[in-house]
Amino acid sequence: YSCCDGLCRGVDHEIMEFILTRFSYSEMGSFGKLEGPNFQCFTVEDPWKNNEPNKSCIPEGVYLAKRTSRPKHGNTFVLINEELKIAEYPKLGMRDSCLIHTANTILDVEGCIGLGERLGCLGSLWAVLDSTSSMKRFMQFMDQEQEFRLTIVQIKGAR
Repeated sequence: YSCCDGLCRGVDHEIMEFILTRFSYSEMGSFGKLEGPNFQCFTVEDPWKNNEPNKSCIPEGVYLAKRTSRPKHGNTFVLINEELKIAEYPKLGMRDSCLIHTANTILDVEGCIGLGERLGCLGSLWAVLDSTSSMKRFMQFMDQEQEFRLTIVQIKGAR
């Protein structure tokens, strides 16, 4: 079974759902709000660059977010939707390792999603602020969850 059908590997249980609503696209980054049951924060991603690995925000769509551990970012989640060419690990013709992690500006994300408590600026860059506390709060909230469904959408009229 596919987690995007609400069934995970044949085990009947409800998968937690989150939505990332992007409200701003610019060369300073793509900014949005991540919302789930009893959780919300802001997000920063790279600008849209035709799904180019390590340089573009993640395409709009529905993803399985699977718990992983990576040397640079530790315990986190990786996004997977092979129809949109986003894979967990390197695969020919696909982006991989699109993670959710601590990041303040587009200089910190490399094609991933950074979480923050509020919006602001760092130097001359647009940013999400208090990223470390936001990521810690998210991982504590997701304590027992091994995966969740993330839907990425654009708010109507966002550019």
